[in-house]
Amino acid sequence: MIPVKLILQGIQSYRERQEIDFSELTAAGLFGIFGKVGSGKSTILEAITFVLYGDSERLNSRENRSYNLMNLRSEKLYIDLIFRTGRDQTEYRFVAEGKRNGKHFDQVKIERKAFQWMSEFNDWAPIAAENPAEKIIGLSYENFKRTVIIPQGRFQEFIELRDADRTRMMKELFQLERFELSDGVKRLLNKTDSEWQHLEGQRKALGDVTPEMYAQTQLDLQNAQALLTQQKEQLTHKQNEEKAIEALMKLFNRLVDLEGEIKNLEGQTEGFHLRRERLRQYELCQIELKPLLDKKADIIKQINREIQAQTQTQTKIDNLEKALNFNQKEIESLRPNYEKRQQSQVEIEDLRIIVNIKKAEAERAKLQKRIEDGKQKLTLRQNALQERKTQYEALRKQRITLREALPDVAQLSEIKAWFDKKEAL
Repeated sequence: MIPVKLILQGIQSYRERQEIDFSELTAAGLFGIFGKVGSGKSTILEAITFVLYGDSERLNSRENRSYNLMNLRSEKLYIDLIFRTGRDQTEYRFVAEGKRNGKHFDQVKIERKAFQWMSEFNDWAPIAAENPAEKIIGLSYENFKRTVIIPQGRFQEFIELRDADRTRMMKELFQLERFELSDGVKRLLNKTDSEWQHLEGQRKALGDVTPEMYAQTQLDLQNAQALLTQQKEQLTHKQNEEKAIEALMKLFNRLVDLEGEIKNLEGQTEGFHLRRERLRQYELCQIELKPLLDKKADIIKQINREIQAQTQTQTKIDNLEKALNFNQKEIESLRPNYEKRQQSQVEIEDLRIIVNIKKAEAERAKLQKRIEDGKQKLTLRQNALQERKTQYEALRKQRITLREALPDVAQLSEIKAWFDKKEAL
C-alpha cells in the first residue's frame, strides 16, 4: 500500500481543510512525519486507519468515537485517502464524511465509501463489497495496526506476540497458506481411498475372471457395440425418413388446403366481379352526384334551421297570445270596479271623514274622562284642604287656651314644638 493523497477537514486538530500529497514524499522510497507533541502527527495515522477500517486505536468502541474524532468547532468531518496497491498498482479511494446533529451536539453520523479507479472509463467506480480495505490490502485491522501503523507505546506488544498469533499474522502478511499442503493431501488421500474401495467392491461382485473369459467378453462387447452402432445408424436413417415423410405430409396437406382455397376463391370470382362493378358505379355516382348531394345536404340544413327558427317564433307568438288573452280577461274582470271608481272615491272620502270623526270622538272621550278625573281629584283636594283648615283653627284655639293656662316659657316652647310637629304632619 502506497499512499498518494490525503485530505483532512474537521478531524481533531485539523479544523480547516488540509491536503497532503504523498507522491513527492514516496518518490525517494522513504519519508518521515516530524513535529512537536500534539502537532497532529498521530491524527494523520488515525485518519488513515479510520477511513480504511472504520476503527481506530486511540478511540475504541467503548467511547463515542465519532464525537471525539470530530473537531469540536466543526460541523463537518471529511477524510479522503487515495493509495496504490497490488502488482498492477491499482489506485483506490476511501472517503469518510460526517455531519453533526443540529439538535444534539454530541451525535455525529459518519458514512464511509470506497472507490476503484477505472482507466477505461476515466472515473472512480464504487466498491460494494463488505470490508473492502481488508480484501484490497490483504490485512485485517488487527494486523494492519501491528505492521503498517504501530500505535505509540505498542511496539513491545508487537514483538511479544504469541506463537499462534505471530504465525497467523505471518501467514496473512506473506500469504503462506498456499504452502499449507497437509489439508490438501489429506483430502486427496481420503478421496483416493474411497474410490479404491468402490472399485474393489465392483471387482468382487464380478467373481473370478480368466483371461479367456475376459477376451471373449471383450469380443462380445465389440460385436455388441458394432451391432449397436449399425442399429443406431439404421434408426437414424429411419428417423430421417420419417421426418422427410412428415414434411411431405405437411406439404401435401398444405397443398390440399391451398387447392381448396383456390377453388373457393374461383367460385367467388363472379361475386367479386359484381362487387367491383358496383364499386365502379358507386365511385362514378359519387364523382358525378357528390356536389349535388352536398348542395342538397346544405339546403336541407338551411331548411331545418329555418323550420327551427319558425318553430321558435311560433312558440313566442303563442306565448304572447296567451299573455294577451290573460290580460284581456283581467281587464274585463277589473272593468266594473274601474267604472265604479268615482263612487268608490266618494265612499272612500266619506269613510275617511267617519274615521276622523271616530278618532275625534275617541279623543274627546279621553279628554272628558281626564276632566272628570281632574274634577274628582280637585274635589278631594278641596275637601282635604277644608279639613286641614278646620283642624288648624281648632289647634289654633287650643294653642291660645294653653298659652293662657300655661304661662311658663319652657312649657310654651315645648307645646309650640308639639303643635309645629303636628302641623308638619
